[in-house]
Amino acid sequence: MVEVLFERPDFNKLRGKFVCDMHIHSKYTDGWNTPREMLGVAREKGIFIAITDHNSIRAARELKDEQDVIFGIEAHSREGPHFLLYFSSFGELENFYNACIKPNKSRDPISRLKLGIERLIKLAKSYGAVVAVAHPTGPLWFNLAKKTNSNVLSKLDALEVISGLQSRNIDKKALKLAYEYSLGMIGGSDAHSKADVGRVVTYSDASTIDEFLHDIKNKKTSVVGTEVSLSKRPRQIIKTFRAHIKHTIRHTLGKK
Repeated sequence: MVEVLFERPDFNKLRGKFVCDMHIHSKYTDGWNTPREMLGVAREKGIFIAITDHNSIRAARELKDEQDVIFGIEAHSREGPHFLLYFSSFGELENFYNACIKPNKSRDPISRLKLGIERLIKLAKSYGAVVAVAHPTGPLWFNLAKKTNSNVLSKLDALEVISGLQSRNIDKKALKLAYEYSLGMIGGSDAHSKADVGRVVTYSDASTIDEFLHDIKNKKTSVVGTEVSLSKRPRQIIKTFRAHIKHTIRHTLGKK
């Protein structure tokens, strides 16, 4: 039975399931830890992670030989909403990135792409991606519902219905939107530090990555997790914003 639970994941109860934190960032964009540090925490909890750095596959490339990683990217549409795109292999992600993301980056590499929402969805699907939207009912430019229409929403595979850095009210709106359009449901911590890995996870009865991605498309995944507390959220956002600025300056100056 598919369910969405706003509570801390009990990894003992989830044993035997395919469990993945679907929204992870590393120091290569606006996170604070290395990809391997993030993966190390996931392994301690017995779960997979999806590497979804902003408009970047550097972290995914670093982990390309690992068996407990789903390869993805958080792509920023021209209109503002962020798309979580997942691939069966690093090779598929790399081909998509080289053909579609890299040529459409702006001067700030983790800002908006030159690709509009509909074009981004079409291209991602043509490369075999599972197409979801990160924090789809979030504030400002993140809010997908305010930026598009029902025809576009119907082309998606899933919505992120629990996002670790959003409020409970915002996540419940995302859950309602997923039900309204009969979309698959995923959840992710939106972890920018290793301390938050596994805060929110998506799970199903799949045995392999391909089966799990198939389950997302077929609305067979469940989500469990909790958001970062209100008292800690401003500090998280400020630290993430600083990392974003640092990354942008480093890139502009031509530093790795």
